[in-house]
Amino acid sequence: MNSIIVSPHDKMVKAALKNIEVAREYFQHYLPKEVLNAINLNILERCPTTHINKFLKSSESDVIYKTEILGSGEECYIYLANEHQSTDTVFMPLRVLEYNVSIWQHHKDQNPKSKKLPLIINVVYYTGQKPYQNSTDFRDLLAAPKELIDAFWSKPFILIQAQSISDDELMHRKWSGLFMYAMKHIKSPDLLAHIDKILKLMKAIDTENSVEYIEATALYTLTAGEISNTEEYIKSLKNGLSEEVGRKIMTGAEQLIEIGEKRGALLGERTLLKRLLAQRFGAVPANYLKKIEGADADNLLQFGDKLIEAKTLEDVFNTYH
Repeated sequence: MNSIIVSPHDKMVKAALKNIEVAREYFQHYLPKEVLNAINLNILERCPTTHINKFLKSSESDVIYKTEILGSGEECYIYLANEHQSTDTVFMPLRVLEYNVSIWQHHKDQNPKSKKLPLIINVVYYTGQKPYQNSTDFRDLLAAPKELIDAFWSKPFILIQAQSISDDELMHRKWSGLFMYAMKHIKSPDLLAHIDKILKLMKAIDTENSVEYIEATALYTLTAGEISNTEEYIKSLKNGLSEEVGRKIMTGAEQLIEIGEKRGALLGERTLLKRLLAQRFGAVPANYLKKIEGADADNLLQFGDKLIEAKTLEDVFNTYH
């Protein structure tokens, strides 16, 4: 008989708890009094876990109900995980947390204008033959002193606001000051105005095995920032730093310039091809536009050659995949 029904435990729970009256009585018995006094069990809506849990593998026995908080009318979820394993798992709190994140993500996707996430009340029904031994508290999984866990877990994150830190303070930070200063001023109208301070921060660590760090910062400012005179900016860095670092920066800068020129050329070729196709055949469908965006220089040249004699759009792209 055991082989007739696949996952009989899961199917039992699913059949029972899809009944609203069963779920309501179940929650009335096992939810803490402070929870029962705060939520409206007269309003229960069962949520399909397959819709909420897109990324995690859910068993059929995991049930989610939506209710509301009394007074405010805010949505609230009760997540029930049914464990029928013969032994309990130490990572059950992690599994519950993963499901909570999945529920929140689903809620966020369904309510894109909402600035809040619903409260989730977690209930685990364990049917193992031996008493449950492991902790039900996620904090007990964290390998750190209790005082640190209590101080930081599930508390507001530490916020560092770049614009509230003075440049003078950053200039006195030998190592972290460089990247923090660069990122603070990356939206400046002209980074050339900051070259002296950036160079000073780089010089402070130039001879201390920091080539990659300095190079990464230099290339970051070149790619993400606005610089009125790029040649002067690069020259200042090269001349102001050691030969090894200066050489690395020059090599990286030259590669960036080359990549930029190639991208600019490809952008021009793609724009021209789109314009010619539109003039010849009218509006270009999205699938062909996607092929143009993904094409390299050789492919674009082939498209251009075929366009000369093509009678349809299909003729232009017929050998491209």
